[in-house]
Amino acid sequence: MAAPSAESPVFISYSRRDYYFAESLALHLLKDGIPAWLDVKDLNPGVFWERDLFASLDKSCCVIIVASADSMKSPNVRLEMDRAISQKKRIIIVRFRGAKLADELCQCEVVDFRGAFRPALAHLIRRLRAEPPKEPSRPPARLIPKVPVWVAVTVSFLLVPTLAYFALADFFDRSSSNVFMNSLMVLIALFVAWIVSLSFLQRRMGMTRLAITLIVFTAIFAAPVVKFLRFGEEGLREESSRFAQATINHWPIVALLAVIPLLGLAMIALFRPYDLLRWTPTGKAWRWYRHRCAARVFRGLNTIPAPQPKPFFLLHDTADVPAADFIRESLVKVGWTVAPAPANSTSVLLLTNRTSADWLLQQQSQLTPDLLTLVGTTICLPTQLEWLWKHEWIDLRNWKIQRLHSPEPLPAVPEAVTMPRFPGVVRLANHLLCALGALSFCLAAAASPEFMQSQSDSLSGAPPNEVLLILAGLSVAVLCFEVARRLLRRTIGERGLYRCAWLGWFGGLLVAGLAWASGIPAPALLRIVPGAIFLLLFPLALLRIRQPLAFWFPSAPATSAKKGITLTGKRSWRTFWSAAAFVLIWGWILKAFG
Repeated sequence: MAAPSAESPVFISYSRRDYYFAESLALHLLKDGIPAWLDVKDLNPGVFWERDLFASLDKSCCVIIVASADSMKSPNVRLEMDRAISQKKRIIIVRFRGAKLADELCQCEVVDFRGAFRPALAHLIRRLRAEPPKEPSRPPARLIPKVPVWVAVTVSFLLVPTLAYFALADFFDRSSSNVFMNSLMVLIALFVAWIVSLSFLQRRMGMTRLAITLIVFTAIFAAPVVKFLRFGEEGLREESSRFAQATINHWPIVALLAVIPLLGLAMIALFRPYDLLRWTPTGKAWRWYRHRCAARVFRGLNTIPAPQPKPFFLLHDTADVPAADFIRESLVKVGWTVAPAPANSTSVLLLTNRTSADWLLQQQSQLTPDLLTLVGTTICLPTQLEWLWKHEWIDLRNWKIQRLHSPEPLPAVPEAVTMPRFPGVVRLANHLLCALGALSFCLAAAASPEFMQSQSDSLSGAPPNEVLLILAGLSVAVLCFEVARRLLRRTIGERGLYRCAWLGWFGGLLVAGLAWASGIPAPALLRIVPGAIFLLLFPLALLRIRQPLAFWFPSAPATSAKKGITLTGKRSWRTFWSAAAFVLIWGWILKAFG
C-alpha cells in the first residue's frame, strides 16, 4: 500500500453539511506532513469540478470518509465510495457523528472523532503511516455517544441557565390540582429548553443564534441582581415572585447564573475553540472565526488567489439590471474589460434570488468553460442547476467588490450561500424602517395609558382619541415592517420603497404630534428626546443611503405569477427580530408598557 504523497494524496469524502470538520481535518493532516485532498480547497478555479474530482480520487492512496447521518445519505459521497471500492482502495471511516454505516463499509478501518479531536487525529495519522491491519478494530459501542469537549462545555453554558430559569419562573401553580395545565406548561418548558440548549447538540444552532442566546440569559439573570443591589426589594416589583424571592435571599447565586453564559461568550470570543467551529452547521459560522481557527493551524494562510483581470461577458437576468450595472462598473475600475460576446472571454454569471430558473437553463449552452459565478444574494439552486457549484464562484452577498480582486485565506463553501446574509447598506435601511415603525407604535402606546390598561377589560373604556392614536401608530408600524421585509426579499422597487418610507415618516410625525397633543406626563418628556432626534435624522439618513442602495432593487417588482420559478433562498426572520428588538428598545426608553 503506497504511503501518502503529493502525487498520491489522501482523498477526503464528506457531506457539505460537515464541511467545517472536513476542512479542519485536511488542514491538520497537511500540517503534520500528510497530503490531503479536499474538493473545495484543491479544485482549480474555472474548471469542471466533477472531472477533476474523480481524477484526484483515482490517483489517491487512501480515501477517508467522514461518517455522519448526512454523509451516509449523500449521493455524492455514495458515488465516491463506490468508485473507491471498485478500485480496491484503502478506506478509513472517520466517525464525526453517530450514523449507521453502509453495508459496504462495515469491514473498513474506523477512527472515532466523536470525542477529543487531537487524540483521534494522532490515531488517524498513525494509521495512515502504517500498513492497514488485517482485521480492523471496531470501537466499542457506547450507551451515551461522545461529543467534543468544547461542545459539551458549550451545552453546559446553555443548559444550566435554562433549567435554572424554568425552576425559578412562575409559569404554573405548583399547588394547583389542574394536572392538564401543569403538564402542558412542563411540556412547553421542556420544548423551550430544547430549542435554546439541546438543539445545539443536534447541530441546529449557528454561532449567531448561540451568541444571542447566551446574551439573553446573561440579561435575564443580571437585570434582577442589578436592580436589587441598586434599589433593594422595591426594584424587584416587576419580577415574578419566585425570581424576586430567590434574588433577595440568594443574589450571589443568581449573579453566578448570569456569569455562566457570560463565560460562554468569553470562550467564543477569546479562546475560539476549533471544536465549536467543527460542530457548527455549514454556512452558520462567522467568517472571521473560521479564518482565525485555520490561521492557528497554518500561519499566514493564503491559499485562494484572486481572479485575474481579463475580458469578461456579464450574464444576468432582466430583473437584475441595476445590480449588473454596478458589478460591470466595479470590474472595469480594477482592470477588467467588457467583451462584446461570450466567445474568447470569461463568462461572469450573476445569480440572485430574482434570477429565473428557466432563464438560467436557457443560458447553459452559452456558458464558457471558465465560468465565474457571482452569488449576489441568498439563493437556493434547484436540483437541475446544481452543476453550477462545480465551477468557480464568488460569494458576493455582502457586495464588497474588493473581494473580486483580493486573495482569500480560505475558499468559500458553495452551500453557505443558502444562508441569509445582506449588504451593510441594506441592513441599515432595514433597521431604519423597523426603528421608525417601532417608534410610532411605542409613541402611541406611551401617550395612551388608558387604552393600554383597558385591554384587560373592554375597549369601550378608552377615550376615542387614544384609540385613534393607537390605530395610527399601529398602521405606521405595519407599513414600515412590511416594507422592511420586502426590501430584504427584493420584491419592492426603488420608487415603491421610498414612497412608502416617506409616507411612514410623515405618519410617524403625525403620531408624534398627536402623542404630544394628548398630553404626555411631564417625567416622560425627556424620554421623547431620543425619538425626536431619530425622526429628525431619518430623512437625512434616507437621502444618504439612496445612491449606495440603488443596486439592490430589481428592475421590476415581483409578481405572484413569477413566484416559485426564481432562485429565492431560505426565508429570513431578520425583519421580525429587528422589529421586536426596536419595540423593546423604544418601549423601554418611552416607558410605553410600564
